[in-house]
Amino acid sequence: MSSRVEAGMLRGRPYGGVMTLIKKSLGNVTTKIHCEDRFVVAKISNCLFINVYLPCSGTPDRQAIYENLLDDICFGAIVIMTVNALLVAILM
Repeated sequence: MSSRVEAGMLRGRPYGGVMTLIKKSLGNVTTKIHCEDRFVVAKISNCLFINVYLPCSGTPDRQAIYENLLDDICFGAIVIMTVNALLVAILM
């Protein structure tokens, strides 16, 4: 796979992934929260955006992939809320 990546841009299957485009003028109010192969979490101003790449119906182990993605996203949200709560407690 690494030789494929080094060869240039990967297109089509099985090289799917997720990408989020954000307007340049929103760059100063945008924060990347988390980024993985199948999802990106970004905060733009006071809105949280979660962009997820889900497998198609023909994908083997699709249900397991769904469950892992949701676990990763939910775990990340819990960690972020915990860190924010600690920061608020420290600042108070």
